[in-house]
Amino acid sequence: MPTKKPPAKKEPAVVQIVGKRMDALALALTTKPRLLKIYASMPPSHQREYNTWIASTKKPETQQARVGKALTMIAEWEKKRVKK
Repeated sequence: MPTKKPPAKKEPAVVQIVGKRMDALALALTTKPRLLKIYASMPPSHQREYNTWIASTKKPETQQARVGKALTMIAEWEKKRVKK
């Protein structure tokens, strides 16, 4: 009788950020692997909210400010999920 293999560990899905204005968020997340892992673990609806929020800017300065704020919010999201 063949033995069962243990289930393979799930790797986080590759984050695919679509849109012309998402390059800044994608770049920021690739330079911060911990935040990229958190972002990848978020539900798609949360990821979409961040993307829409950043994409809705008209000025590059506003976009950069929102990317910075988004990184902070992603880090805070992890803290809220951790149960003490």
